[in-house]
Amino acid sequence: TDDSGADWMLQGDAVYALNSLALDPSSGDTLYAGYASSGGAGVVKSVDGGASWNPATNGLSVSTLYRLSISPSAPGHLLASSQDGLFGTSDAGGLWGPLYAGDVRAAAFDPADTSILYAGLANVSSSGFGVLRSDDGGATWVAPPGIPVGYLHVNDFVVSAADPSRVYAAASSSVYRSVDRGASFAPANTGLPSMPGIAPFRLAADPAHAGTLYMLAGLGGAAASAGVDVPQAIPGNVFRTTNGADSWAPLPGFLPVLGELDLSVGASGRVLYAATISGVFQFERSFLDVPDANPFWSAVDAAAMNGVTAGCGGGNYCPGASTSRASVAVFLLRGKNGVAYAPPAATGTVFGDVAADSPAADFIEEIANEGVTAGCGGGNYCPGAPLTRASMAVLLLKTEHGSGFVPPPATGLVFGDVPTDAFAADWIEQLAAEGVTAGCGAGNFCPDATVSRAQAAALVVRAFGLS
Repeated sequence: TDDSGADWMLQGDAVYALNSLALDPSSGDTLYAGYASSGGAGVVKSVDGGASWNPATNGLSVSTLYRLSISPSAPGHLLASSQDGLFGTSDAGGLWGPLYAGDVRAAAFDPADTSILYAGLANVSSSGFGVLRSDDGGATWVAPPGIPVGYLHVNDFVVSAADPSRVYAAASSSVYRSVDRGASFAPANTGLPSMPGIAPFRLAADPAHAGTLYMLAGLGGAAASAGVDVPQAIPGNVFRTTNGADSWAPLPGFLPVLGELDLSVGASGRVLYAATISGVFQFERSFLDVPDANPFWSAVDAAAMNGVTAGCGGGNYCPGASTSRASVAVFLLRGKNGVAYAPPAATGTVFGDVAADSPAADFIEEIANEGVTAGCGGGNYCPGAPLTRASMAVLLLKTEHGSGFVPPPATGLVFGDVPTDAFAADWIEQLAAEGVTAGCGAGNFCPDATVSRAQAAALVVRAFGLS
């Protein structure tokens, strides 16, 4: 595809099942494919963008090939992970040689030094090592401390191109991280569901933002037998970190649970692609009508990535549209509690104009139950009414701090259009004191103006510290 997946073209027939692609980073026309056939497995190579393929299997003797890896700094160097061991080539597939014997599921190069290699094994004994490191091109291997021995399956590696000291390994029971170029590892699972409910399967680094990674998880243990109930039991199976795996958070949505094959991030970092047994999927970090040049882009992006909003439809966010009282209930509760949060089912008995099947009814009733709002009067909530900036200040701070929160008295000195006796003056000044808002410009707050959807995203993101 040349248009980000809108249309696909067949690039040459193959009599094999191709299960891994490695693209030469220095040449858009050179790529390698690992294949499986009735006669065994191997590698084919194309130098014309996939239109034609030729064998590149000299010295490679494997029955099952898992994945190909190519060196970012020396594209003639490749690794082939297989059930029969790890093989390497330094002449662009002209000749392969064995580097390690065993069931090697994953391998990676140091992005700056082809002599430093990583190999991930599928342990078959209680005393087996899961991760091995070589600093001499595979002649010798050592097991770094921090990876437990036992029946561990290492599924993938990512080595930071910006900082090769940071190495990440996805295993069947944990994500492991090294900050010393693979000399040692430690678990890095904060924010991930408890295992073996999920099994980290594939890692992908954002090439535009150091420290941002994505992890595609398979289902393990009891979760694997839960069938269609799994998406409800586990908040997602794609996770994101923006701090180098100090913590993870689930992305909104759930990919098909079978056949987690691959994961990749576009060059801009805004689009995530996943290949599964059910097809190729993409996740856009933000919206078509909120480009990078939009001053609210980062806030809208953070709101989307944290599941606060799914936009207004058609891939758009409608940043200039008014924020309705119904939608703000979702913004507030998801901003506070995360993408996995689901309020209790609505009863339809809390507000006269919010039936149980109304949009966002669950969220509207929950913010009422938590004492955040009493509605708009007369026993109603007015879900379709636009929200004012003054009302937003009250709702936001009550959601953040609890229904019993009382802000300090207003001074009347913070905004020119918010005197001490103005509606919600205490709340507006407290919102400014917490650094959530600087007003609407020229020293004013515009308390009676409608909150736009872009402004709502910014206020929620700042109030709850979302990234």
